[in-house]
Amino acid sequence: MIQQTSIFVPSHEHQLHLRVLEPEQAEIKGNILFLHGVLENGLIFYTESNKGLAPYLCQQGYRCLIMDMRGRGKSQPSLTQNSDHGQNDYIAHDLPRVARYIAQHYDEPQHWVAHSWGGVLMSSTMARFTDVAQMVRSQTFFGTKRTIRVRSFEKWFKIDLFWNFVARKIARKSGVLDAVKMNMGSENESYQFLVECGRWIVEEQWIDAVDRFDYGAAALNASMPPTWFIAAVNDRVLGNPSDVQDFMTETANQNAKYSLLGKQNGNQHDYDHVNMLTHKLAVDDHFPQVLEWLNQHD
Repeated sequence: MIQQTSIFVPSHEHQLHLRVLEPEQAEIKGNILFLHGVLENGLIFYTESNKGLAPYLCQQGYRCLIMDMRGRGKSQPSLTQNSDHGQNDYIAHDLPRVARYIAQHYDEPQHWVAHSWGGVLMSSTMARFTDVAQMVRSQTFFGTKRTIRVRSFEKWFKIDLFWNFVARKIARKSGVLDAVKMNMGSENESYQFLVECGRWIVEEQWIDAVDRFDYGAAALNASMPPTWFIAAVNDRVLGNPSDVQDFMTETANQNAKYSLLGKQNGNQHDYDHVNMLTHKLAVDDHFPQVLEWLNQHD
């Protein structure tokens, strides 16, 4: 039976929540750090009744550590109108602290798994910190893109109009985008993050808005671990397959591979941005392939 507990990793004035799923096996294969995307928390990967990708991998012998980014989920303090953190805080402080905490407290090798924008944050951390990149054996990204170049009415409405204009205007006044109240997502976002994320979506250069660190240039010389970019055939905007492939190219990872989930490629369902992780068929469809990928890199 899987045992779920919570631990907290300090990062400046924040306590970052990690939901830890411990396998029954005495011999643990490795540790997997999971990171969610925008307007989400760690629950995209698990439920307390042990459904989802993390419980599946835990049952196969991996210790799973699901992170809530600062201000989200059970991390403390919660997001407020005075919260001014953004991407630089996640990349330059929070993720390295969590990675080093795992390396310090657990002996087994470390793998990283992300959904959507979480993969951008993880890739940025890899490019920026050589010591962190050396800790990680593999990465698996679901629907991860940095830029959104696909052209469609849905993209114009969701990204150009709402995310990069309306949402930012709302958040500028209140300091936070109350996405939960607006029924847009499971978590809110700070104004600073909206600004920084919005810039990266449209800018050619992968450069930090705070300290001007050039992640694109750093990635060219970074030792990125083997990374699997997974897209979904019905993910038309938030992780459009063409945008996912663009980001895979941008990371300059010679050990990267790409897959598209859909019936045309032998899957049981035509998945979208969210249900590629939550659909009931996923556990017998592509989750076993993720397990095989992890086993290959232990």
